[in-house]
Amino acid sequence: MVGEAHTPAAVAAPTHPATARHPLRSEQQLLLGPAAALLEGKQALHLAPGGGLTTDRAAAYVAIGEAFLAQHHYEQALTHFKQGLRVYQQLNDQVGRARVLRQVGRARYAQGDTGQAHDTYQQALRLAGQLRNPAEMAQNYGCLGELYGSQQLWARALASHERAYTEWQRAGNPAGQAAALNDIGL
Repeated sequence: MVGEAHTPAAVAAPTHPATARHPLRSEQQLLLGPAAALLEGKQALHLAPGGGLTTDRAAAYVAIGEAFLAQHHYEQALTHFKQGLRVYQQLNDQVGRARVLRQVGRARYAQGDTGQAHDTYQQALRLAGQLRNPAEMAQNYGCLGELYGSQQLWARALASHERAYTEWQRAGNPAGQAAALNDIGL
């Protein structure tokens, strides 16, 4: 159901549908809560090697963005996601890029901009498909399913959640499969 959290950590369980579903939040946020995750992300950014372009630096920007997203500071989240995306693009890290695009979509959805969220999820899904990355595809299908559900486009929501389940199967991820089945209503 929309609004349910898949985590027992009440402090990290946001109430907005865009952040309350699917294995999208970082393990760091689940364990520490958004405020502590923000501090950890800022420390990681400060400690990233040489201050240059590294995957550590990109991941730190994304972690900070996720913490801001969990705190409902959407513009700050988007700023950090875009910084992470820029680093991943410069490093030609397409998997990182796909992950950040999904996070940008989540922030847009949380802002209520379903059109931009949809387009960004689709962009991330296309990239994940090109990479043949079933876990990334599954997560994007789950996000699309939730977005369609929020618009009462039930057939599209169901089809997206079913595709998420299929991709989680391909990825060999039982937890993802279980989450998708829950989203389907089984």
